[in-house]
Amino acid sequence: MDVLDRELQHDAGMPHACHEILVRLSEAAGRRLRMSDRRGQAAVLTDEGFATLAAAAPGHVEGARRHLFDALSSAQVDQLRRISETLADHLTDSGPN
Repeated sequence: MDVLDRELQHDAGMPHACHEILVRLSEAAGRRLRMSDRRGQAAVLTDEGFATLAAAAPGHVEGARRHLFDALSSAQVDQLRRISETLADHLTDSGPN
């Protein structure tokens, strides 16, 4: 993750944490998410922010592929997919405790 963070910072001028926030906003209805403060403020991804995220995407995807998936065999990628789906299903079914 440190390598991906450094690459995003260098190539797109944003740390990985900011990239994750922008991705979540980009996937939300209306590119808007309610923030967790009592005043009910919303975070909104502007068209400019979306363009910045889109510009960063190809390099980030390539970095993730190179640093994470290229080291795995196709069987290992399949195992990782199945494990990840199992965990995601479990967490979705469990909900917050």
